[in-house]
Amino acid sequence: MPNDDALAADQTILSDDGLKALGMVAYWAALLEQTLADGVRDCSGLTYAKTDVLVEGKTGGALIVILRKFVNADAPVRDPEVPDSIPDPDESALTEERLRALNLANLAITRRNQVLHRAMGGALADGHVALYTKNWQGVVVPESDIRNVADQLCEAYYAVLDVDMRALRR
Repeated sequence: MPNDDALAADQTILSDDGLKALGMVAYWAALLEQTLADGVRDCSGLTYAKTDVLVEGKTGGALIVILRKFVNADAPVRDPEVPDSIPDPDESALTEERLRALNLANLAITRRNQVLHRAMGGALADGHVALYTKNWQGVVVPESDIRNVADQLCEAYYAVLDVDMRALRR
């Protein structure tokens, strides 16, 4: 039985809207990370079973690092034998689009971590919540920022989903 100072499961420091937003953060983050894992599987050229080594237990950030390596390895380069050559502009644009999607995903996951991996405490007025890091440095965040993180994760999910990573397949 928890002591009187501990929050019980039916108590919260967030409003109903804040709790919904927090759930949306978890939902969109899970979809984004699954899409990143699928992208790694698609790009690796390995069988599905062998790609488990690449994706199992990896964070979203680690999956992004792997995908960036695939994108950079596939990026068009100048022909060293033709001094005035330039890479194919369409291929260069696709590389930039892929990197932009991965950058959006990285920013969204970083913001997600700031919300989901911090302890919440203190009932604050006006729709704010206090977030504490492991070393207990507190930051007061408006609940609306939690919804903004969910929206950012949603945008990143669709950006990664929309860019064709399969063309990177080896």
